[in-house]
Amino acid sequence: MFPALVRYDECQRGMVEHAMRIVVAHSRLGPVYPASHDASVPATNDPNTPAMGQRVRLKSSFVIPANYTTQEKAVLLALKKYGAIVADNGGFFSISITPDDRWGSSLDHILNSVAITNFEIVQSTGATGGPRSPGAPTSSAGVDQWIPFGATAQLNGNITNSSPVTIQWKLYSGPAAMNFGNAAQAATTATFPVPGAYTLMLSAADGIHAVAHDAVTINVTLTPAQTRSGNDMQIIFPSSSGHHYRVERSSNLISWITLLDNISGTGSNITVTHTGAFSNAQQFYRVVMLD
Repeated sequence: MFPALVRYDECQRGMVEHAMRIVVAHSRLGPVYPASHDASVPATNDPNTPAMGQRVRLKSSFVIPANYTTQEKAVLLALKKYGAIVADNGGFFSISITPDDRWGSSLDHILNSVAITNFEIVQSTGATGGPRSPGAPTSSAGVDQWIPFGATAQLNGNITNSSPVTIQWKLYSGPAAMNFGNAAQAATTATFPVPGAYTLMLSAADGIHAVAHDAVTINVTLTPAQTRSGNDMQIIFPSSSGHHYRVERSSNLISWITLLDNISGTGSNITVTHTGAFSNAQQFYRVVMLD
């Protein structure tokens, strides 16, 4: 019961973020799923009388008066967005609130001026109807991948569904905008303008069930080429205009020494020459994109 009660503190924030519990003067026989009881006294099957579990919503055309209190506006905004659920019989149409001495007369306008005729019925479904019905789509975006910069990622998404669905790939997060071969196909390709970690989201929507989502991370790595000439090592890597890079060297893949820092990308390959005496020990190089 408590989650549907209106609390004073949430009204003070300007918006109640949930459906509310309401009381009506008279309810009919036969609850609306998922409600499981009725309390029709005197008993009636009148379809114009609300049932227990009936979902109602304040009409969007209702104009909230400017002189209403903050609490009243918060409740009415929520009634437009989340609606209310018939949960009890009482002497008149009313909203259930938590006991709180601060309420005072702050909801008087709603109780006295907003008639039940300002509400509309929200169509309900049964236990196996609508979002609860079988056959909800599923989405699998595939396994995470590591690809070198400049390569095309093969996205092996998979959708299972029993009714037509709308498939959509989109970039959830990443260092730059990227491109899909066909964002409306589960199995497609993706290309990336700069290195970095990209999280891609695959969704499937059939207009009935909750939208199915799944994500995959594509790690686009910058792989430098190395050529040695005497005591010089040339590190050649693709760059992108507007981005900066750092070239580092290590003999153990644990401690890294910066050779050149804040190299500006020019849109073409950058060659860095490191001069110095090299031992016979194996050396490793990496290029890090700074921004």
